[in-house]
Amino acid sequence: MHILAFGMTYLADRSELVAGELSGECVLEYFRDDKLVGVCGIGMRPTIQSYRTKFSLA
Repeated sequence: MHILAFGMTYLADRSELVAGELSGECVLEYFRDDKLVGVCGIGMRPTIQSYRTKFSLA
């Protein structure tokens, strides 16, 4: 099982489970003032990879 994250999850003031279950593979989105600042996943690598462009530096 892999852990993969993008963005700045440490800035978040809340998180939301958006896929899976906390007891297994899952994806969590991290927000600050209702703005998405990061995402982290346990397993579910293709789902996490889909967030990559939202957090890539231009």
